[in-house]
Amino acid sequence: MPILRYIIIPLVVFWIACYLFWETAKRYPIYVIGAIALWLLVAFVLAQRQKKRNVQRGWRVGHVGRDSMYYEEFRDGAWRRIEIDGEMLVGKAHHVIYFRSLKFPDWARERQDEIIGRIKSEFHPPQYEYDNS
Repeated sequence: MPILRYIIIPLVVFWIACYLFWETAKRYPIYVIGAIALWLLVAFVLAQRQKKRNVQRGWRVGHVGRDSMYYEEFRDGAWRRIEIDGEMLVGKAHHVIYFRSLKFPDWARERQDEIIGRIKSEFHPPQYEYDNS
C-alpha cells in the first residue's frame, strides 16, 4: 500500500499539524508571534555568522539543486565558482562527490590539491563519499 504510506498518511499528519498550529495561534497569538520572531532572529544570526566566516577565509562551498555542489573563492573582487558533480544517495552517506569530473579554471589550476582539501573539509564523511576514479 504505497499510496497509503507515502501520500495519505503524510497528508493527514500535515493537516493535523496545520490544525493544531491554527488553534494555538488563535488562543495564544503572542506566543506564536514570539516563537516565529525568535526563529527568524536565530536564522538571521546564523546566516550572518556563516557569511562573515566565508568572507574571512575567502572561500565557500554549497549545494546547487539536488545533486550538484560548488566551490567558490573570492578573487579579483568577485566570487569565482567551480562546479562539482555529485549525486544524492540513500543510505549512510547523503551524497557522493565525483572529483574526476572537476574542471579547474586557470585561476585554480595550480592549487588543485588545496581546493580538493577544502572541499573535503566541508563535505566530509560519513555524510559524503568521494569517487576519484
